[in-house]
Amino acid sequence: MTIGLLPAGYYEGVDRHLSNCGFVTIQGVDCPIVGRVSMNMTTVDISTVSNPHVGDNVIIFSSKQSDINSISHSAARAQTIPYDLLVHLAHTIRRTII
Repeated sequence: MTIGLLPAGYYEGVDRHLSNCGFVTIQGVDCPIVGRVSMNMTTVDISTVSNPHVGDNVIIFSSKQSDINSISHSAARAQTIPYDLLVHLAHTIRRTII
């Protein structure tokens, strides 16, 4: 297994309840969160990402409803509602509205 370390954790709004069950997207590949979401970091399995690099963009919450890491799917995994995840995003997180 190849592990990637994301510089975002529950301080930035990655809910701790997504530990070992959430997903992020890197290079169009769904990557499972492995281990506990920490205060300022999250570890993900990047074994299926071809040629990953430091600085690759990571989609924590997708804007597409059908994606495995959509806000509604992530909220269901965290056993909460989508608004709960959204209001906890830190001001330092880049937001892109599509």
